[in-house]
Amino acid sequence: MDADVLIVGAGVAGLSLAYFLEKEGIDNIIVIDRKGKVGTPVKDTGLVSDAILSLLPFEKKSVITTFRRATLHNLTDSIELLTIKRKMLLVDRELFDKLIFQKLKSSKVFLKRSLLKVTPTKNLAITNKEKIKYKVIVDASGPFSVVRRFYNLPNSSFVIGMEGEKEFEGKSNEINIYIDKTTSNSYFGWILKYNSRIKVGLIDDSLKYSKFERFAKSKGIWNFEHFYADVIKNKPEKEIVKENLLCVGESSGYLKQFSLGGIVFGVIQAKIASQIIKEHLDEKTPLKAYEVLAKKIFWKGNLFSNLVRLLLKKREIFKLIKMLRLNKLTYYLDLDTYLPENLCDKVT
Repeated sequence: MDADVLIVGAGVAGLSLAYFLEKEGIDNIIVIDRKGKVGTPVKDTGLVSDAILSLLPFEKKSVITTFRRATLHNLTDSIELLTIKRKMLLVDRELFDKLIFQKLKSSKVFLKRSLLKVTPTKNLAITNKEKIKYKVIVDASGPFSVVRRFYNLPNSSFVIGMEGEKEFEGKSNEINIYIDKTTSNSYFGWILKYNSRIKVGLIDDSLKYSKFERFAKSKGIWNFEHFYADVIKNKPEKEIVKENLLCVGESSGYLKQFSLGGIVFGVIQAKIASQIIKEHLDEKTPLKAYEVLAKKIFWKGNLFSNLVRLLLKKREIFKLIKMLRLNKLTYYLDLDTYLPENLCDKVT
């Protein structure tokens, strides 16, 4: 089989890229995934900025609820974070993926496809079912980045995330984020209350279920209806382009450093990558331009939010920010966005 673009991974980043590529007029697209169906297989939700809906306007049905504020906790002290320009949306990840998939018109999506081998010098990918000749291959396979290793690109280290969900009495829409070192030495825990449900999670460098359970119980949360654990890259990759390969979504390692969520970056990267790939196929632009743009858009935000997150773990700094009422600075951590207003202008 031949493809102008072969996308490995049918998650939000891979499907968004196929959608944007079709909008660019590219119709010879193949998407493969080892899963048997489209949609995140775990009980998963994610926070995104409402600006994402301007790129993918058909996802409104997947929005569970909206938030405009969150409370950041460090032991007995707390700071309220407030969105300024945009709302934060809690979305149903499975439905989010399916709605993008339903909008695809010409892309071929093949499921139950395990990638066995990629030969970069021949532009050839071999799955358990077929051989695919490609012009551009995209790694959208998540944190383990199955394509990167065939191009001899290293993977960054991982952190572990654990998450559970339960029903509770009463209705309340709020986000509570626990950043003290007793919760997690490097990262944080959180509790989302939405409608009549509670979602609790914890991200840590070396996490065991017992630590997650202790955190949940300390907040009065005992039993879960749904529970899962996942791995997440903890930093951006140094290279996200090599020859005719580029990486989007979690494969790139670009995440919101406060939530470590990948939805926002995945969609923005897909938008940028679609335009660069289009120009590349028209023999105008090298793929390296995608890496340059991604670093330009994300690097400063990532660096700033990561630094502030680490500083806020220090009790003295946390108290100082609270005393000086500097929480306007901290909204950049997560409650506002990395989506430039003039995204399309930046790309072109």
